[in-house]
Amino acid sequence: MNSGLEKLSNTLKELKEAKRRDEKREKLAAKIAEGSKHIVPAFNLTNEKRRLFSKEIFDWRDEFMQTKEFRGIFYIRELLGQIDIFHGGYGHDGKDFDEFGQHSRIILRKNGILKYSSGYKWMPGDSFELDKKISRLTDKYLTDFHSHIMGGAVYDTIKRELESGPKI
Repeated sequence: MNSGLEKLSNTLKELKEAKRRDEKREKLAAKIAEGSKHIVPAFNLTNEKRRLFSKEIFDWRDEFMQTKEFRGIFYIRELLGQIDIFHGGYGHDGKDFDEFGQHSRIILRKNGILKYSSGYKWMPGDSFELDKKISRLTDKYLTDFHSHIMGGAVYDTIKRELESGPKI
């Protein structure tokens, strides 16, 4: 008789644990859905969507430049006058691949200019100001950068950059 109660008790524990796991999965799925509302699933952006993403990126920059946090960044980084706000693989002129050694970053300068800079291993590559040539970014890179900003991950990147010290 005790073995039957033990089995029932174990079964109830397993069911409770399964229910907790299901609830955790549902909460995680809800968080992911909420956080990804700005993410476009496909990387074939229409011109209208590219313009919208570009506008939202530049609007974010303009609003961020008005904050005390923006001024604080450049108080700390006075000599450099810039900070990295996004990192990735190549993301320009159709070079939408990410092989070992390829890198890029988007830099926010004290004067508000957003600059894309790429390279391979230790060698510098292409660079340009986004204000003038954002159309050179691939759909995937623009989508990733837009999501990085709209989802708030940009502030984590800035924090890490400040904590890691200046890059000269």
